[in-house]
Parts: sequence; C-alpha cells; structure tokens
Amino acid sequence: IATYAEIITQEWARLGHEVTVIVRDPGLKTSPLDIQSGPVRVIRFADTYPIGVGQALTGAAQISWTYAAVVADRLRAGDRPDVIESQDYLGIPYYLLQRRWTGDALLQGIPVVVTVHSPKFVVDRFDDAPLYRLPDYWIGVLEQASIKMADAVVCPSHYVRDQLGPLVTQPSHVIPNPYRFPDGTEPVPPPPAPRLLYAGRGQKVKGIMARRAAMR
Repeated sequence: IATYAEIITQEWARLGHEVTVIVRDPGLKTSPLDIQSGPVRVIRFADTYPIGVGQALTGAAQISWTYAAVVADRLRAGDRPDVIESQDYLGIPYYLLQRRWTGDALLQGIPVVVTVHSPKFVVDRFDDAPLYRLPDYWIGVLEQASIKMADAVVCPSHYVRDQLGPLVTQPSHVIPNPYRFPDGTEPVPPPPAPRLLYAGRGQKVKGIMARRAAMR
C-alpha cells in the first residue's frame, strides 16, 4: 500500500494536481502534527494527536478515528479537497465516512473513494484464520462498512473485485496499480537454469506454500 501511495501521488503531482498525503507516524516526537510542503504535501500526525493513545478507542478503530479528526481539522483550516481517497485495509476511512453519513457539514460534498488493496476480512479467509477472533472480526466490520459507505470503489484487479461480491453496490472500477521502473533499468537476462525467486511473506494467502507443494 505504501508503494502504491508513493507512486500514484507522484504521478498525480506530475500531471498537475495538488496532492496532500495524510499519514500516521508513531515516531513523530517533536510535534503531534508535522506538515511538509513540496510537489506532494505530506501531513504526518503522531499517536498523541489530537489526544493520547487509549483515550478514544484502541487499535485500528483509534487510528481510523484519528485520521477523521486530522481531516476535519484541515477542512476547518481551509484545506478543502475535490476528492478524498483512502485505503480499505484496517478500515482507515470508517470514521471519516461515518461523520459524513451522519451529517457533519465539514464533509458534505466531498466524494470519498476507497481503493481496495488487501482487506483483512478477505485475506483471513484465504489464510484459514479464525474469522470471529477479536479484534480481527471488528476490523473486518470496519473495512466492510468503509467499502459500503464509499462513493466509489477502486480495485487493482478483477479478481479482487470479485472477492467483494455483493458488498459493492456503488460504482466500482478496476485500475491496475501503477508501477514506475527506475531510470536506466535494463531487462534482466534469464538465468541459465530454471530458478524460482519469491520475494514476500511466507503467508498462505500469498500462494507460496501451495506453489512449493506443487513443485515437490
């Protein structure tokens, strides 16, 4: 998700859009809020913004609640975007969307697009994880509600879109994740003998275990 965010925001800026990225930074110690200007403006907020950890919910719900608070504060400061995009994972946009659906005047008229990357409630099914274990169950509820409340949903593949099934009733679009090769990158010549290189977590959902079993 971080790679996607870095590439897509740089591409938007290159095309002339004004882009602001809001990101949680647990390592931010000097101030609870840090704003960096540039082609892509980055707003970082600490776990202590606007209140301390544990003073409003916990875990993923607390992170979602804080994101909504930061966005609301920036809107009050006059930063009103044409559109807001958020990841689905961990239900980050849940409280932002809840505030809008419950009539918060600050958020009216701003479309919210949710880009589906790897929702935990879908990944857990493929990982054979306990679906009703807490707090994972409630994280899945936040994710599903975020997708349901969004004005539009973007998926990187038709496969991901199919996994959401009837959950998506609003406009949905399949847009492959962008990728930019570094300047000067040359094609890698094939090795002299068949080889398999896997870069990623040894997680069932990634498919590496099934591939290894098939190669035995």
